[in-house]
Amino acid sequence: YIVERAPGVRSRIERLPPQDSEGYSLLRKTYETPEGPLQTTIRLTEDWPRGEDIHLFDDYNLSRLQEPLIKEKADLKRLRYLLPDPQPDQMAEFWQRAEHLRNEAQRLGVVLDGGWVALGDAAMWLCGMQRILYGQMDEPDFIEAVLDVIQEWELKRVDWLLQAGIDVLVHMAWYESTDFWSPRTYRKFLRPRLQVEIDKAHACGVKFRYIITRGWKAYIQDLAEMGIDCLTGIDPVQDKLDLAEVKQQVGGRFCL
Repeated sequence: YIVERAPGVRSRIERLPPQDSEGYSLLRKTYETPEGPLQTTIRLTEDWPRGEDIHLFDDYNLSRLQEPLIKEKADLKRLRYLLPDPQPDQMAEFWQRAEHLRNEAQRLGVVLDGGWVALGDAAMWLCGMQRILYGQMDEPDFIEAVLDVIQEWELKRVDWLLQAGIDVLVHMAWYESTDFWSPRTYRKFLRPRLQVEIDKAHACGVKFRYIITRGWKAYIQDLAEMGIDCLTGIDPVQDKLDLAEVKQQVGGRFCL
C-alpha cells in the first residue's frame, strides 16, 4: 500500500543523529494531514532494506521502531486521511488486474485468492508491539478504536475483492497469536471483527483462509465456531507441533 498515492497526502523523510549508545542514526517520516502531522521513527540499522523510506505497513519497522505512527486516540482521525478510498485510476488498475487473474485461474483450474486483509497485524505495524500489548489491559477503548479504524478500511477492500470474483478471502494473522493476545483479549477484540469478514465471505459463497504460524491452538474452538474454512501455516518447526496430533484435534472442522 503506497500512502502517497492517496490524494492530498504529503510526506517527508529526515535523518536524525544517533540518540543512544547503540549508535544508530534515526530515520523519521512525517505525514501532513488536515488534522495535523503523524510521524514515525525507526533506528537505521545496516540491514534496513527500504532505503530512505518507511512503509506504512511493514514487518521491518517493528524491530527497529523508535516511535510508532499511532500513539494516542487523537492520531486516529489523522490516520483516516492515510486510508482513503482509492482513486478512479487505482480502481481501474484493480479491475483490470482482477479480470486477468480470474481468467488465468479458470484456464489453469486453480482457486483465486484475494487479500491480504489484516487486523492484529495492521494494529501492530501502526502502534508498535508494546502499545498494543499494554493497551489490551490498560486502555481497551484505545485498542477498540484502533481496530475500528483499521476494519472500516479493510471491509471496503473486502467488498471490492468479493465483487472481483475471488474464490478465497485471505486474512493474515501472524500478530493475532497467543504470543500477542490472550484467549480472553482475542475473543474480546479480534473475534467479533473476524466474524464480520467471515460472514461477508460466506454470504458470497467465498471460502475464508486464515494464516497463522504459531500460538493458535488455544483458539481451535473459536476458529471452528467462527466458521473458517482453512488454517494455513501449521508449522512443526516454529510451533513445535505434531501434525498428526493437530489433524486429530481439529477433526475435519476446517482444512489444514
